[in-house]
Amino acid sequence: MLELDDNVGHLDFETFSLLDVRKVGGHRYARHPSTEVLIACYLLPGMDRPREWLPRSQRPPRDLVSWVASGGQIAAHNSAFERSVWQHALRRQHPSLPTVSDAQWVCTAARAAASGLPRALDGALRALKAPISKDEDGKRLMKIFSSPRKPTKKDARTRILPEDSPEEFAKYVAYCVQDVFGEAYLHTHIPDLTKREQQFFMLDMLMNDRGLPVDIPLIKKALTVVGALEARMKAEAEALSGGIRATQVQKMLQVFADLGLDLENMQKGTIEEVLKGTDLDAKTRRLLEIRLEAGKASTKKLVSMLACADPTDHVVQGGFLFHGAHTGRYSGRLVQPHNFIRGMFKDHQRELVFALLEHEDVDLFLLLYDKPIDAISQCMRGFIRAPRGYEFAVVDYTAIEARVLAWVAGEEHMLEAYRAGVDVYKLMAKKLWKLASLDDVTDEQRRIAKNLVLGCGYQLGGAHFVDYCANAGLVIDPEFAMAAVKAYRKEHPAIVQCWKTVEQLVVAAIRNPGTKHSGLKCQFYTRDQWLCVRLPSGRELRYMHPRATPSERFGKPSWAISFQTDFHGHIRRESTYGGKIIENIVQAIARDIMMEGMWNAEESGYPVSGTVHDEVLCLRKTGTSDIKFLERTVCAIPSWGKGIPLAAKGFVCERYKKD
Repeated sequence: MLELDDNVGHLDFETFSLLDVRKVGGHRYARHPSTEVLIACYLLPGMDRPREWLPRSQRPPRDLVSWVASGGQIAAHNSAFERSVWQHALRRQHPSLPTVSDAQWVCTAARAAASGLPRALDGALRALKAPISKDEDGKRLMKIFSSPRKPTKKDARTRILPEDSPEEFAKYVAYCVQDVFGEAYLHTHIPDLTKREQQFFMLDMLMNDRGLPVDIPLIKKALTVVGALEARMKAEAEALSGGIRATQVQKMLQVFADLGLDLENMQKGTIEEVLKGTDLDAKTRRLLEIRLEAGKASTKKLVSMLACADPTDHVVQGGFLFHGAHTGRYSGRLVQPHNFIRGMFKDHQRELVFALLEHEDVDLFLLLYDKPIDAISQCMRGFIRAPRGYEFAVVDYTAIEARVLAWVAGEEHMLEAYRAGVDVYKLMAKKLWKLASLDDVTDEQRRIAKNLVLGCGYQLGGAHFVDYCANAGLVIDPEFAMAAVKAYRKEHPAIVQCWKTVEQLVVAAIRNPGTKHSGLKCQFYTRDQWLCVRLPSGRELRYMHPRATPSERFGKPSWAISFQTDFHGHIRRESTYGGKIIENIVQAIARDIMMEGMWNAEESGYPVSGTVHDEVLCLRKTGTSDIKFLERTVCAIPSWGKGIPLAAKGFVCERYKKD
């Protein structure tokens, strides 16, 4: 018999809908009138196996209804889906069902991610070497019963009903039962979220319900313009290449080879590097430019916005994934707001693009912009637009990781500079170029110094610093990079020392199970199969099945540290080192600060609609936002973070932007 938690029930649904949940998200999927629950399997305390409920033909089971009505907790894997389906689809089928409060939901997927496990149920079970596995036949059965089918001449049906194939449907029910068993096993073998994390999880539900409002009328016009631009570029590319489309990679590689240009691939970085050359003929250059324009992935977000937004209120719900990264940071879903390109346009340039889109004038786009699709991509954030009568109040934490790193390492002169309001990037540039004063620092020098401060705090070497700068659009030579890294390390000895210290603390914890080792504002210890780093907030950063084996580095005795981690849904062993562990710790602490800031904003009457990287987005009635108040609110330091010199900068906007 499976060991169960006496206080938690378990639930899993299998559904049908005309919509594809992967494309539209769980919120819109559940609201759609075609969505219905085919199977509900549940396991309550005292049961020895899950029970089956078929909502299409059966009344709600009394035991499940009683459990929910009494306030019993319900665990589900990726509970945001079950929560939306219960609230909208299932209660549409059975209006007498009680509501499930947010406080009742438990998400085993979030808890798995918080423990360094794969978020997917099958991956998490494999990582734990569980005796229960996910039924691999599920995908086939979902395709039969959960999705519409294309009718044929021989079979005009648009879907397969349970009664059409009872034997196969019985397998689908068994698949759902197996999922509940797996989820229940996972629940009893991974740590709970802390009380504070559970509160943050409830804030996450509220934020994802609120969603991001998008400008659907303008998105439709933009898609029309992009389609017309792509058609013209397609025709031009085919004329230049002899009928080959710009998206036909292998054939285009041959076209370029025939033109005397041998390319390794057609990736963006490769093409951009080639375009920097001055010896390209006009035909080759234009073909490369068209290929770059035609491959703009960011404009595909317009399609995603249109698909995910509710057609009545134009809001994209569920766009943020709680504990999306190992450190606890958020990641994006659906529209993926974390992946928007930064964009270099000023406010007036963005407004011009939006004005042109309103008129759907393709010819004017081609006249004004050498790269018209790129111009639209530069403004992608602006399609997220506050509804009439509202505004976004946006705050962005200033260099939060660099500040937390200085605090963790005890780099006092850096902390004092932050507290005094000194521009730390200019300070680094002044020392790097041996300038007389901060006023002598150029914008370019500051940008390089900024990347030095942000990148080299995690043990980045000279060669990798060249690449780090290149990703930020900065070109530096290897000799300068080596000198810059050396200067950074000389200027920040406490940060350099913390890389060594954290390795010593980790090795001591792994090699001496049951002991706790304190340093760098954290505690290090092993528990069960995890190396745990207890952060100042009380939350644990966990590494599964850690190892520390004797090794050699630079001719000296050392330790090789590794652990098992999730890589695209699979578990693999990954080596690590001091700088990388410090990066994890700093990002995790910065995340905890941001969650506290979001909580403070919500409590202070600034409803949180999203968080993108170091930003918090709040939706307020027009003219009611006090940005200075919001800056102070998100920077209200928890008692565990005393001494961190936090700062944030905010602004108000109708269309979301990067300030």
